[in-house]
Formats: sequence, C-alpha cells, structure tokens
Amino acid sequence: MELGANLFFTRLSGHGSTGSDLGDSNADDWLKDAVEALEIGQRIGKKVVLIGTSTGGTLALWLAFKFQDAPLQA
Repeated sequence: MELGANLFFTRLSGHGSTGSDLGDSNADDWLKDAVEALEIGQRIGKKVVLIGTSTGGTLALWLAFKFQDAPLQA
C-alpha cells in the first residue's frame, strides 16, 4: 500500500545514551527538541502527524496547543 508519507522521528536530549546524559537534560531541552522535530516535519511534508509515548505524548500535545494554526494532528 502506498501511503505517500514521510517519516521522521527524533530522540529527546539525554535519551538513548548514558544515565548521566539524561540527568544533564531538562524540560527546556526537550521542548526545543520537539519544536525542531516539528519544523523538520513541516519542511518534508504538507501535514504533520504527531505521535509520542510517555514524555513524547505530552510534548506532542504541547506542540498541538502551541502551534494551533499549523497543519498538524496529534
């Protein structure tokens, strides 16, 4: 089945590395990561569908609220 979609996923600062890297990250870092991911999604497609679990789910909802005029789904 051809979906005609692009896929981009991001890893939040401090994740997927060492425990100390995660300890050096904070919510502001993750908000910046989320905005950067949204901007990339907007460059590679006409509409962005946000999907996240755990903290990523919270960030997806935050993006949908903050960028209400953007063509995106959360």
